[in-house]
Amino acid sequence: MSSQDKVKKAGKKWKEIVEEPPKVSASELMRDHDFVGTLTKRGGSIKTWHERLCILHQGKLYYYVSQKDTKPKGMINVQGLTCQAAELNYKKKFGIKIISPHRTYYLACEDENDQSNWIKEINDSSVRNSDYRLHVVDPDFSEDCTFHDIQRAVDFAKEGDHVVLRSGIYKVPETVVIKKPLTIRGVYPDSSLVHIASSDSSKSILRVDSFNENLTIQQLEKQRLLDGGGSVKFEHVTLTQNAARDSILFYESASCLEIVSGSCTLQHVHLRASYGVGVTVKNRLYIPPVKNTTDAAVSTTPSTASIESNTQPPPPPLPSTGSKKPICDPPKLIMTECHVEFNKLHGMRLEDDTLCEVTKSLFQKNDGNAILCKGEASMRIERSVFSGHTRNAIVLESTKTSTICGNKMQLNGPGGKSHIHIAEDAAPCALEENDFL
Repeated sequence: MSSQDKVKKAGKKWKEIVEEPPKVSASELMRDHDFVGTLTKRGGSIKTWHERLCILHQGKLYYYVSQKDTKPKGMINVQGLTCQAAELNYKKKFGIKIISPHRTYYLACEDENDQSNWIKEINDSSVRNSDYRLHVVDPDFSEDCTFHDIQRAVDFAKEGDHVVLRSGIYKVPETVVIKKPLTIRGVYPDSSLVHIASSDSSKSILRVDSFNENLTIQQLEKQRLLDGGGSVKFEHVTLTQNAARDSILFYESASCLEIVSGSCTLQHVHLRASYGVGVTVKNRLYIPPVKNTTDAAVSTTPSTASIESNTQPPPPPLPSTGSKKPICDPPKLIMTECHVEFNKLHGMRLEDDTLCEVTKSLFQKNDGNAILCKGEASMRIERSVFSGHTRNAIVLESTKTSTICGNKMQLNGPGGKSHIHIAEDAAPCALEENDFL
């Protein structure tokens, strides 16, 4: 089944999310419009061409059969979308296309001047009526779309834009690196329709590294105030390396998702069947505490030679513990209503100085631990389910306090009772209202 067929099938299931046009007459919109004209529009299911009166109004393109119509034949919400010139056929030389998440609309203009005007007006209305642009990616190269590669769409997008993935399977040969605050989401609220898979099982699929080394501390602070820390968001997608359950192969460095700087939010995301870890959170800028291992210097009476040579006194000793002040906030993961399952090592691994919040998520049947928290990582896990892990549900080796409350845990580790393990040198953990079944 092609991606277009999957989109049509999904469109029938979630028809309610497609915006219906309001019952507004053509004559009413003619009195208050951004641009108006006659275009020839190609149908969606049946590829026939029909002449339509098109009225652009506040980021929406209404089309009518005639000016006497009391309600539109249809509507295209162009907010955030891109309009481009399109090659149609020899009879319709001056075509345009509007690329939306659900489909690509084709229209034909009368001449080149009309084509240029419509492209300009639609794109201007798109920017004017939306806070961000939509960059649509389609895995099927037979479909007319701006992007067929996730990395190119990510690189082209500006901060705050949305990269929308049409239904299908995306095979990425290299790790997709995201260095700016973006939202990457599927078209429909079903993560099973969009699968992002790695062609190389030893490499991570996605890597969030949104800290820019070229920014000064002042610029970082300004950016933090403007966009709330520059969060990267993922919604309604599945990240998988398709590791077989009976496979003994694993890679320590491989993850479905790797976060090394910045903030990342996951909503309705599946992280499954990785040859390593489902999601890894570590701090690329982490500076470990420095310990002074030198013995205390023995004070002696300075010799005459040292006084005559004006030798400078030795520098003060380094502090016994401590680290440099971080130049930006530590990496943070916020996970809501996600599934983490069937990963070969752990479901989640937190390292260094990182933060994590997990709510209403499911961790099941990961080979190893569901969550491994070490270093100076801190986490809050609430109202989640942990089931069927080979070792423990949660292992705490961190020197910072974590909170685990309102979770259900069953059949974890040998004997099905190894739910939470706290190392001897780990910080205390707040355990509240957890059910151990």
